[in-house]
Amino acid sequence: MVRVSIFLEAPSALDAGYEAEGITQDSSATAYRQTLRMQQTAVTAAVEQAVGYSINAKWHLTMMTNAISCYLQVKDIPVASRIPGVKSVERENQYSSDKSETSPNTAGTSEYMTGARAMWTAGYTGAGTRIAIIDTGIDPTHQSFNEAAFMHAVEGENADLLTEIPAGLNGAGVSISAKIPFAYNYVDENTNVTHVEDRQGEHGSHVAGIAAANRYIVSDNGFADAAETVGAVGMAPDAQLLVMKVFGANGGAYDSDYMAALEDAVALGADAANLSLGSSAQGFTYANSY
Repeated sequence: MVRVSIFLEAPSALDAGYEAEGITQDSSATAYRQTLRMQQTAVTAAVEQAVGYSINAKWHLTMMTNAISCYLQVKDIPVASRIPGVKSVERENQYSSDKSETSPNTAGTSEYMTGARAMWTAGYTGAGTRIAIIDTGIDPTHQSFNEAAFMHAVEGENADLLTEIPAGLNGAGVSISAKIPFAYNYVDENTNVTHVEDRQGEHGSHVAGIAAANRYIVSDNGFADAAETVGAVGMAPDAQLLVMKVFGANGGAYDSDYMAALEDAVALGADAANLSLGSSAQGFTYANSY
């Protein structure tokens, strides 16, 4: 039994010409995606009838791709590929997290190397932008992601902050704070995005900090400059973080887990998304087309 994506012939919403921006508020796009979902339901039933068991669908993707992520016995992949409406069946790759320990020092070095300091001086601090961190989760209690310090930084900026999670997402995410307005665990299918319940490592907090660690931290006198006080500040310190955990108690993410998270990042208006994917064997994949 392996994890596969069953790709359908009909184009996804974006391929059909619908705009990514505001797609969850577009009634026409919503209706089209519902039509795709009904087609996927019919294909699922046809596949299950052909193979004689439940395929346990994990994701029904309709925005960026039109695919059903599910489980099939290897011998039944060619059977599923012959179902009317199916374009192809692809065996999904599964990724593992890198648990190596690192101790980055971002103060006084990286912001000058990347030109971030000049951008901050010019007023570009990331305020009003959203960064999706698709990784091992986050430590929401860390001082670099403190809500009060974040709000202190963006006060008076008239920033377009994400304050409400739209309907129709793949993941039933929750808001943790103004700094982290969306969080969901796509592997374990719950809202636990911390590093506490698994051994996948704290890489998610690491990359979230590189991207958007606050420029202030809470101090006895109110708020202090993070770069001067703790030696760590993000490249876009005033940006919000969309935390999408794809490494959890159930192991590493499959291709479709990433795609489900990316679709939600688009729906949430992410300006950038970080996926730390890599392999010691460059360019590996499965010979998996049917």
